[in-house]
Amino acid sequence: MKTYGIYIAYPPWTRFEGEGLGRFLTAFVRGAHESGQARFVIACPGWTRPGLEHLFRRSGIPEDAVEFLTPRGVPGVIRLASRRDRKKDQSETHRKRPRRQRFPQLRQTAAMVLGGLMTSRHVAVILMVTLASLPLVLLGGLAQVTGQGLSRLLRKPVKTLGRLAGSGKRRLRRGLEKLSMSQLMYEAELRNVHRLLEGRRDVTAWYCPTAFWPSFNRIRGPRVVCVPDFVVSLAPVAFAQLGGEPFRETIEKIERAIRGGDHFITYSQHVKHDTLVKRFGVEADRVTVVPHGANTLDNVLVAAAKGRDIDLVSAEFLASALQKAEAIDGRLPVVRRDSPGRYLFYASQLRPHKNVATLLKAFRWLLDEGHLTHRLVMTCSPSMSVKIQELVKQLSLHDDVLFLVRLTEEELAACYRHAELAVNPTLSEGACPFTFTEALSVDTPVVMSRIPVTEEVLCERQLQAAMLFDPYDWRDMARGIRQGIENREELLAKQQAVYQMLSTRTWREVSSDTIRALDRAAGEAASLPPQQQQRRPA
Repeated sequence: MKTYGIYIAYPPWTRFEGEGLGRFLTAFVRGAHESGQARFVIACPGWTRPGLEHLFRRSGIPEDAVEFLTPRGVPGVIRLASRRDRKKDQSETHRKRPRRQRFPQLRQTAAMVLGGLMTSRHVAVILMVTLASLPLVLLGGLAQVTGQGLSRLLRKPVKTLGRLAGSGKRRLRRGLEKLSMSQLMYEAELRNVHRLLEGRRDVTAWYCPTAFWPSFNRIRGPRVVCVPDFVVSLAPVAFAQLGGEPFRETIEKIERAIRGGDHFITYSQHVKHDTLVKRFGVEADRVTVVPHGANTLDNVLVAAAKGRDIDLVSAEFLASALQKAEAIDGRLPVVRRDSPGRYLFYASQLRPHKNVATLLKAFRWLLDEGHLTHRLVMTCSPSMSVKIQELVKQLSLHDDVLFLVRLTEEELAACYRHAELAVNPTLSEGACPFTFTEALSVDTPVVMSRIPVTEEVLCERQLQAAMLFDPYDWRDMARGIRQGIENREELLAKQQAVYQMLSTRTWREVSSDTIRALDRAAGEAASLPPQQQQRRPA
């Protein structure tokens, strides 16, 4: 059995739950494991492995389905900054703790700092952080001293120092997070990853499931990179204005990854010909089109129900999801704990090309002029965009829009199942969005953007007229949403017929097609002279 590699290079703090790539990886790895055709090694930074292992466990993927190739341990600065997340869910506050337990907490904090120093692969960074934090630790200790006499004499000064210490601690943690996100540390970790993977001569070919990481091109040997729809490259300045400098940098990284690549996989003929061949000048025979398998959620609820009534179980998961609503300016929508009433649902992260702002404008019009009585439920965090927060306030949508974060797969399935209509206004996708098969698998109809990769799969003209809208025109988007609600049952019947056809393509077939593309790249690489097989700069 051959061994193939998967390359992942996300920075720290990336969460895979709810991410399209996370769902793709679980479906792909499961399909490959069930087919028994190949072994996969996942090369990734140390901070990525726990999240992927958790994702695979939750998806029922056996531990022996993949092998991880990661540097040992996690950089100490990541460990320090991660304490905030581990403490977030603890309900007990410092004020309620017995006095005798306060000083041990200080010792525990100091031990944590020193432990991070001893276990770090980046001693210089941790040393600077430790030295900078020492005065704050001592200040916190003074603020926590509660001796009888000294407490009475210095009550107000101690309270003041305590507030300063708490503020300093928060600033320290924010600083630690910034350090952990630094390019210097990120590149150091990637160098460790590449040292490990260069030693794996048993890997037939390496596969990168997204074009975000030009560092993939440093790998010596056969490489295949997957390129999603890249409509942002047609207007990078406009998209950078929407997403800021980080988004501009992302565009540049994708372009570098493509220009330095050898072999490619796309999910659609449109991306192959319009993006890779025409825009980047890639030879057509170096691009393999591997359509997605059907991403479904009905099986998730069936497994969770364990024989219980599906309606009852999904209602419980919906209520659980509602408890994860995120506030704007400290204010949560006024909504029942168990149900938001009738609602539209958009499962997406908050990125410029996901087109959330246009959806909010269309939704506001529907509430005012279209006599809509629904809410809008989304799975993104408004904290990721000040502009979206301001738009929600400007449009007075505080009580009409729910932003649900960190949903489990069961909660996501429940949100789809109980929605009146699923909506996807995206400007760009790698293939016909997961939204279609996810929504239809739980009997919810969907309206979507009229973009080439969707029209390529949903090619029947009458169906396109019934469910597609112009994503650049909020008026046409509002029209499509209202039409979907008014003709819900008719639309559902039309879409179910198409869904039944699409669901016949399995993820075993996707993995088999991908392996054939990897074998083709490996075969071509083996026929090249040695001097042409050297790594190229990213």
